[in-house]
Amino acid sequence: MSYIDEIIYPIASLSVKVALGLMLGRIFHRTWQSKAIYGVMGVYSFISLGYFFYILFYCGNPSDWLRGVLLGTCKGRVALYPTTYIHSVSTILIDLLYVVLPWLYIYSNAQMDFRTKVSVSAILALGSV
Repeated sequence: MSYIDEIIYPIASLSVKVALGLMLGRIFHRTWQSKAIYGVMGVYSFISLGYFFYILFYCGNPSDWLRGVLLGTCKGRVALYPTTYIHSVSTILIDLLYVVLPWLYIYSNAQMDFRTKVSVSAILALGSV
């Protein structure tokens, strides 16, 4: 993965997660659900922005990045592993939350018969894959 891809990914991921979170936050009327969504969005924003700045300053001054790569003055790739794992795990957890909360909403609040709820859940499951 090139340096530019590594910088773009956390910001693109953050913008998608925040957009989905804002949409889900407007759908849920219960306070605990919307507070959970907004709380997770805040934590994920903190982690993604921290990951972004860590990668941005990985070789020191971002304008001297090419010189740092050519001279070998950047930190080793091993230094990126912990932050990458933290960002990846937080991405997986927020994706699971965004999948599970609509299902809970359908089964607890929707005024549909059971077969319709199962059908809607199956459609949501296909969309989450």
